[in-house]
Amino acid sequence: MRVSQGSRRVRSVCGLILAVFCLNLGAQEGPVAWEKLQPLPDEHGFAGLFAGIIDQHLVVAGGANFPGKPPWENGTKVWHDRVFVFSFGTGKWTTPSIRLPEALAYGVSLSLPDRQSIAFLGGSARDNHPTTSAFEVRLQEGRIEMTPLPPLPIPLAESSGVALNNKLYLFSGRTTENTARMGFRLDLNQSSPHWEMIPWPASARGRVHSAAGVFDGKIHVVGGRDRVSEGDPDQATDRMETYQRDFLRDAWRLDPETLDWTRLADLPQGLSAAPQGIVPAGSSHFLLLGGVNVSFLEEQLAARPELNGQGHEHPGFPKTIWAYHTITNTWTATGELPADTFAPVTVPVIPLMPQSFIIPSGEIKPGVRSTQVLYGKIKANRAPFGTLNWTIVALYLTAMVGVGYWFMRNEAAASTDAYFRGGQRVPWWIAGLSIFATMLSAITFMAIPAKAYAENMNAWIGQWSMILIVPLVVVFYLPFFRKLDVTTAYQYLEERFNLASRLVASALFIFFHLGRVAIVLYLPALALSSATDIDIFVAIFAIGVLCILYTVMGGIEAVVWTDAIQALVLLGGALLCLLVIISRIDGGLGTILEIGVTDQKFLPADWGSFDVS
Repeated sequence: MRVSQGSRRVRSVCGLILAVFCLNLGAQEGPVAWEKLQPLPDEHGFAGLFAGIIDQHLVVAGGANFPGKPPWENGTKVWHDRVFVFSFGTGKWTTPSIRLPEALAYGVSLSLPDRQSIAFLGGSARDNHPTTSAFEVRLQEGRIEMTPLPPLPIPLAESSGVALNNKLYLFSGRTTENTARMGFRLDLNQSSPHWEMIPWPASARGRVHSAAGVFDGKIHVVGGRDRVSEGDPDQATDRMETYQRDFLRDAWRLDPETLDWTRLADLPQGLSAAPQGIVPAGSSHFLLLGGVNVSFLEEQLAARPELNGQGHEHPGFPKTIWAYHTITNTWTATGELPADTFAPVTVPVIPLMPQSFIIPSGEIKPGVRSTQVLYGKIKANRAPFGTLNWTIVALYLTAMVGVGYWFMRNEAAASTDAYFRGGQRVPWWIAGLSIFATMLSAITFMAIPAKAYAENMNAWIGQWSMILIVPLVVVFYLPFFRKLDVTTAYQYLEERFNLASRLVASALFIFFHLGRVAIVLYLPALALSSATDIDIFVAIFAIGVLCILYTVMGGIEAVVWTDAIQALVLLGGALLCLLVIISRIDGGLGTILEIGVTDQKFLPADWGSFDVS
């Protein structure tokens, strides 16, 4: 057989991994591992503060709170201009003497690692009026330095924003009169940067307290409120009809190159004031960490009308973490914020190294702030592989080695002819299963289904040619080669033409499979590494050694029999995965077919390629 025996062993490992992984049905915990850093050195904490990372320092500034009486006792909200710096090296906070240019809160703060700075954009001043303030904060030899940036084109507070490739993006927010239906961008790579307007989606409403972030090179804007009810937002809790109308569920993706917007799946419920920043979680998810929803407000008012939704007795805001899956375009509740703390709102999320972040301070109840500083790290998205799964893998691999060893010790493999041709004793149905396994690979078993899942099944059309080719091979090619009594097709090329033809053809086949087997080997190693704690390089090495071991043991007869077993494993694993998927979806197979038809997954025709107008 011309197909690499090593790649067949790789396929068997791939099928086995998927089969046993489907057996691992343990429940997943929340996606984030939480810790608490040193609390902010303030008595109350702040909502709407500015924060970011400069080198190994966390800088926190501004914000608003109620340092005197709480709002339900007619306390006055105070805006602040203080600055705090936390050193990750010493684990301590310091309070520099420098202050912000003015007391500010509810703006946007964006870390700029390439510039070793943080951009502070917009916000509201002491009179709660939005500002056009924009400046850059740096930390030079332990001293805070502030450099002006071009002022915002219009006053904006309670906006959302992101930094991408040293470009600052601002989205919507509260102006002096209403909510803005526009965005802005400032390119700091230019020698004379200036703000340019970004068109807003035609069907989207303006919003405050939305969440924004970058995932896979695209910008995402999620949720928020259409407007701020009259009066102080800390005291506006009795306007349920307004909240029902204002709390937004829509989510949007912006292509920073074309500035085109795409609407994503709506949130399960309108959410506002979630920690300002989405958090990437793996290769296909990002998280929204909490937020306030209307049903929660209604429940609180119904249960505690005397408190009007406020007071120290308030249970705090919802802790639900929402995950968006970029491939399926769906939202799912996936865990909660820490049980031993309160969920903060109106606070920035500060990304650290990949897959980790900080949430400093924030509002934890209406009118109540916290000094807590939360550190979150995304967990590996997998359940423990488990003793049962490891036992199945070990038994399977031992059995495969045993089959090869049995044929190696068998006298039937003693001659060269028996080693390479199996003495022509292989049953037809075993040979058929072996050929079936040979035609598959990790690409077939993993990459093609993933492509069909992400796009559609059109790639399957390329396999239809086999329906025409297989009868020709069975009727003409196989009898021809069997009559020639040759060991390989390359031997026939030498007899029919010359040695050069044989060498060139075999060399081209070898070079082709050097690249192909690299991919075929990498995919199951990636699956094994993802499902277990095995390093991917160790997985590649282990699978490679097993491939070599299988290939040289027992001759072609052992290869064909182990291939037949592996074909059954591949089919069984695929069917088991299919049954598990069907059993876990509401509506079962009918729902899957309905979604497939609706989303044009089943061989949709793109007639646009035939448009000659």
